[in-house]
Amino acid sequence: MAYQFLHLDTVSRSVPKKAMSTRWSMRDILAEAGREPAACPHVATPQPPTLVMGLPLAEVEALATDNADKAKDGAGRRLRKDAPVLVAGVASFPVPLADMTEQNRQRWRRWETDTLAWLRQTFGHRVVSAVRHEDERFPHLHFYLAPDLGADGRLDVQAVHPGIDARERCRADGGDRAAQNRAYCEAIRRMQDGFQRAVGARHGLLRTGPKRRRLTRAAYREVQRQAQERAAMLERIEMTVSEAERLRVAAVEAPVLRASVQALQEQNARLATELADAKRVITQKEHETARLLAKVRASGPKIGHCAKVLTGVIRLVATGDEEYRAWLAQAECPAVVDESDWTLLRSLLRRPGWSLRQRGLDDFQR
Repeated sequence: MAYQFLHLDTVSRSVPKKAMSTRWSMRDILAEAGREPAACPHVATPQPPTLVMGLPLAEVEALATDNADKAKDGAGRRLRKDAPVLVAGVASFPVPLADMTEQNRQRWRRWETDTLAWLRQTFGHRVVSAVRHEDERFPHLHFYLAPDLGADGRLDVQAVHPGIDARERCRADGGDRAAQNRAYCEAIRRMQDGFQRAVGARHGLLRTGPKRRRLTRAAYREVQRQAQERAAMLERIEMTVSEAERLRVAAVEAPVLRASVQALQEQNARLATELADAKRVITQKEHETARLLAKVRASGPKIGHCAKVLTGVIRLVATGDEEYRAWLAQAECPAVVDESDWTLLRSLLRRPGWSLRQRGLDDFQR
């Protein structure tokens, strides 16, 4: 298969009793897509799906059920169980997984990206989920469209299914059943054409198969070859356009970038000057700190001597011990005391019979 495959269908909470063909309920469809046990007997080795966009399938079911429970029909009554509440779609990539080469795998990933972009562009916020299956013959996407619940309580299914929208518009204009069917089919064809232009043609996929076009096998292979050549040409054109756009943007941004670079260079120069000044200040502070430390280390013994002298004076006053008087009388002058004052104190301490404790501090101070 080298042509596109895209399919939409409405989904109800229960299957209509008068359904003319085999149909599944919403629960059945979501169970099959989620690969729940016993829900996919047609798959030899079921694998969990990969969520590629939007909500997990359980949340899709909860959302659709909640909207259906709140919805009303045209007469204001509760919505019937077999009324459409969700639109389910399938898009398939036409290369079997068994034949998947690295080149085809890259094509598949690009096809998936383009398909999701087309869904968002076509259906907007109503695309609530998309999952990927890789456990059947062809890799494919299942996507789900949730109609909005209007202020009047009605589900806007027309907005998520172009065929139903065209059919209802035809009916509103007075068209008969045949006209409505033609409108429905024409809208679906337009949707398929849009998908072909946005996705299929970009990846070498044909719009229809050989039987629909009544082509011989050789003619159909020639059409396939031409489609693949067109896809390759489109890819080359897109790459060329992309490169041209990149160059155009670069040319437009170049003056701005040059100005930014110049501003950064000037800022770097200012910062370098400020850094050099800061280093000089730090060096000066380090030198000052070193000098202060050296001064403190040098004055350490002097400070210790001052403390020792002060201790001796206190003990002499407190005890009157001759040992302290004798030591103070011959001690070196402390750094914090004037030399003349220290000489006077020593002369008093050396005077025979003089006692600092007996005479009191008044004589000592004088």
